[in-house]
This record gives sequence, structure tokens and C-alpha cells, in this order.
Amino acid sequence: MLIPVLSGCATTYTTTSKGFTGFLVFDGNQVSWPRASSSLTEVNFALPVYLGLPSKPYRVLGFVVDAEPKIGDQTLPSWLWTDETRLANACNQAKERGADALLLTNDPTILRAMNATEGPNGKLNRLLTNFDGVIVAIKWGDHRF
Repeated sequence: MLIPVLSGCATTYTTTSKGFTGFLVFDGNQVSWPRASSSLTEVNFALPVYLGLPSKPYRVLGFVVDAEPKIGDQTLPSWLWTDETRLANACNQAKERGADALLLTNDPTILRAMNATEGPNGKLNRLLTNFDGVIVAIKWGDHRF
């Protein structure tokens, strides 16, 4: 009896849900963004997710942010959605905006360009509970203007 119920469940990887994510478009100079010689890449989502700076040139489209509703000054409990679900939703959000990949970074150059400011509690207001950097939607190529 449980088999039909379990086989009908969708995982975060197969949905198009954007959950409680928002997208802030980057409107600024496309500089030679920082790169690394290598990085780890998570490939089980709608887009590849770079866990650090990629090695090839890219253009910044914007960044995915938390758009979770608040009740008073409180957000919903973080245990309702895992970081894995939140990241899958972020990938769907960025893919809809034309991104080729997501970049999880706390690189100072990108933080300054994105004007990532601290929230009232002294921590950066981020989508993922276990990551204090920004989630950047990127497009591949050397896009210099």
C-alpha cells in the first residue's frame, strides 16, 4: 500500500519550484570577475552549482535571495526546508532568469559588487542556513563591455 504513495513523490531535483526565493538583477560593470584554478561543482540540480570560484570567464546576472514570508519579525522555522531544497529552488529561480550556473561564494570582490549588506542581527541575510556567502547567477563567456 505504501509503494504507490512513495513512487508518486517528487524530489526537489525534479520540480520547477522556486520556493521562497527572489532574484535581484545585477546592473553594473561586468568586470573581469574573480576566478580560481579549480573548484568543486554540484551537478544534481537544474543548474551546476560551483562551490567556489569557477576557472572560466563568466558574467554576473544577479543573485538569488531569501524571499521567505515573515510573521512579525520572525521567519518560518529553518527546519521546514533543508539547504538542499533551498539550493534546488535557487537553481530553478536562476535557470528561469537565463543563468548557466550558480556560484556560491563569499569572495570579497563579488560581495562588494553585489552590495551585500548585513542584516539587523549582524549576519548576512542569506537563503541557505549553513552558508554565509551569496548565491550568484552567472552566464558563461568573457562578456566585457
